[in-house]
Amino acid sequence: MNTPDQPRPELPEANSEDSRPSSRRRFLKGGLAAAPVVASLASKPVLGSIQCTTASGAHSFVPVGSAHRTVHTCNGISASNWTSLSTWPAGYVRGSTTKSASADTGSFLKASSTTAQPTKFHSGTTGFGGTLMGAKTLLEVLQMGEAGTNGLAKHCAAALLNAAAGRTPVLSQTQVRNMWNDYNRLGYFEPTAGIRWNATQIVTYIKSTIG
Repeated sequence: MNTPDQPRPELPEANSEDSRPSSRRRFLKGGLAAAPVVASLASKPVLGSIQCTTASGAHSFVPVGSAHRTVHTCNGISASNWTSLSTWPAGYVRGSTTKSASADTGSFLKASSTTAQPTKFHSGTTGFGGTLMGAKTLLEVLQMGEAGTNGLAKHCAAALLNAAAGRTPVLSQTQVRNMWNDYNRLGYFEPTAGIRWNATQIVTYIKSTIG
């Protein structure tokens, strides 16, 4: 209690910014600027999709709300699901297919057919170099186990089909090929200069693009 002889301490104005602790002032100044970004990241993505980031951005744990973090929507399909789909993106053949055609011989039309062979993992179509998977088709690789290089090949095959189908805006077909080819040639993949991913890390990133 203040006695008449003691001056009453001056109180800061209720609305004065200086009345807030310095930590609170910093939070308010920085938090307001980041709020729209945080809100967009916290919002639920569309059904069957996930939020994903580029490989170059995924290597560093960029804080949520950072202006340098770019988020995309992905709905990639898993390797096991690709094995059960009868229709694959244009240019990739799941299994042997027969196409009928008519050949004009001049005097009559003669039916003919051509057979499209399954796409091989190592082929000009996929762009996957090396010989680690031998003569296996893309479908056969998709059916392999998760261990070691087999697992990497399996998920790269799925990533390639997802990219071709436009399901992963953060991964183009060229980027998927680079992941496999760099690993095949160097034993690692660099999402950005100075950062090296082993097979497990590459697979972990590819799985992050599956919805």
